[in-house]
Amino acid sequence: MFQTRLKETLKSIKTVLTPNEKFYLVIMNPQPPRLYGLPKLHKAEIPIRPVVSAVYRESSLGVSQGSTLGPVLFLIYINDLAFSFNGTVYYKLLLYVDDTNILLPAPSYSNLLDKSKLAANHLSNWYKDNVLNLNVEKRQIIHFSHSRKANKSLLVKLNQKSIQQVSTTKFLGINLSSNISWELHTDALSVKLSTNFYIFRQLRYSVSRDILVNAYYGLLLWGPSPLSNKIFKMQKRAVRIIAWKLHDSPSKHILYSLRFLSPVFT
Repeated sequence: MFQTRLKETLKSIKTVLTPNEKFYLVIMNPQPPRLYGLPKLHKAEIPIRPVVSAVYRESSLGVSQGSTLGPVLFLIYINDLAFSFNGTVYYKLLLYVDDTNILLPAPSYSNLLDKSKLAANHLSNWYKDNVLNLNVEKRQIIHFSHSRKANKSLLVKLNQKSIQQVSTTKFLGINLSSNISWELHTDALSVKLSTNFYIFRQLRYSVSRDILVNAYYGLLLWGPSPLSNKIFKMQKRAVRIIAWKLHDSPSKHILYSLRFLSPVFT
């Protein structure tokens, strides 16, 4: 079994080597050790990874992991990507650290499909020009619409591979659905809040109110939703715990004193 795993490990290592890199692998002590001196009937065989040494040769591409050059090149690349979209009226780029999103407003399904293909082609060319590889399997496309056409498939390819279309996605902590319903987000948030009540009760003995107060992220978006009433009730319960108030105390002045943004104010 160990030899089989070892062969698979070496096989996977060899598949990631580039033409400009050659590694000389030296396997040392491939046999798994046996441990003795343990209590009776408790002998154990513990497989360990083989010790692999490698001799590196110069490569004209790539950056060493952990190098200070990496973050600098990342900023240059990500800024150049945004710059490459300047002057185009079809796209709007949303960049947050390493999270890149393209917004494509369109009056019709056919127009949206055309814009999506143009954007995919633009990205493909940019990656090729900058000698970068794109993992298409991690890319997603979602069609936001109030109509039933949101369920229609968008067949968009990137580097000859189809981009996965999804009906829900998570964007910077907010759960979004293709039909622009906030049911998914409110359900997820209510579960998260319900598990935090106990934490609030315990933390209020040891931390300040400022630490306990946590802004409800994205409230300006989902707050006006009719589904937010459920969240508002849970929010009132949470602020009463934070402020050391009784369970039936009026919550509006508590929210105001804590500078809490709540659905009641949106």
